[in-house]
Amino acid sequence: PNSVDLIQNVSFAFGAEDQLQTDIELDTWGASVGLTKDIDGNFQLKLLGNYGRSTTTLQNDSINEPALRNAIVAGLFNPYDPASSDPAAVDLALDFQEFGRTRQDFTNLRAIFDGDLFEAPGGAAKIALGWEWYNEEFMSVRGEQVNGANGMGSDPVSIDGTLIAPELAPLAEFKLDRQVTSVFGELVVPLLPASTDMDLVVSLSGRYDDYSDIGDTFNPRVGVTFTPTDWLSLRGAWGESFNAPSLADSPEADLNRLIVLAGSGARFFAP
Repeated sequence: PNSVDLIQNVSFAFGAEDQLQTDIELDTWGASVGLTKDIDGNFQLKLLGNYGRSTTTLQNDSINEPALRNAIVAGLFNPYDPASSDPAAVDLALDFQEFGRTRQDFTNLRAIFDGDLFEAPGGAAKIALGWEWYNEEFMSVRGEQVNGANGMGSDPVSIDGTLIAPELAPLAEFKLDRQVTSVFGELVVPLLPASTDMDLVVSLSGRYDDYSDIGDTFNPRVGVTFTPTDWLSLRGAWGESFNAPSLADSPEADLNRLIVLAGSGARFFAP
């Protein structure tokens, strides 16, 4: 009578507290092959190949909110008495889930040529030269869907000519890939003769990586190991390294979540 909108909140349940469940699956497999060829009894060539795939699937039971609202408007669902509602309308509201699938593929090829290069004061100086290539692919899809649709979308569903469950478009896929070509080498030289009863070994190494998406990088390393006695070794090293961000870390991947802990859990895990 006073032209004031009245809002009423109604709470109801479709079943027990564990009615809506979450299922998470992780499938992973890989295959590797290696070949070694001796050359002149001193050097050897190693060829290595790897392929692997991992797939993570999330299926989280949910409520089809548009279908539920349409059922209420059509008089097929009574929020004050859910048990008296049309069973087909209830089934349409419950036949829903949050779906997510992430797949990662990794292919790696490597060739290494190594052996004794020359005779140093402390023994044979060893060298290793290598080439490597790998391809990484990342695909994710995430959104709400009818159960079992696997991201392919679903047709609209009506009851007695009234639209209840609207049409759902296929879930959008997010894809990234990266190729990296690398060359690397290492030289290890023992400098002190065996007659000194001491060892001094110097190693020089470097790696060049060319990324298809973020440019290239060169990373050198120098290492020294000094062994004055048979019970003491002193080691020192200097080097640079670079780790490219994971494809899953891309902002477009839409897989980042912030989980805030409260209470005793927060106090236990706080850094």
